[in-house]
Amino acid sequence: RVLDSLAGGPTDSPYLQLKGAMIADRSFPAQFKLETALKDVELVRELAAEAGIELPLLDGTFAQFAKAVDLGHGSEYMSATWHATRRAP
Repeated sequence: RVLDSLAGGPTDSPYLQLKGAMIADRSFPAQFKLETALKDVELVRELAAEAGIELPLLDGTFAQFAKAVDLGHGSEYMSATWHATRRAP
């Protein structure tokens, strides 16, 4: 319903529709693996720390990526971070 409500509006985009459909379908074929994205986020965090820069949004991104990897979704596409937003059953 979210994708339908955004379709054609100012915040709609082909990328949103493509990736949103993947999440809705629970389909996460690896194009850029989540574990690789986690590594990249960690590298940026390390560089920011060395430079004395705080990036709290990046820290939150790292936490969500790491949670999804810990849940076993590291070899899936980055949108598999969706799994980290779910409550435990």
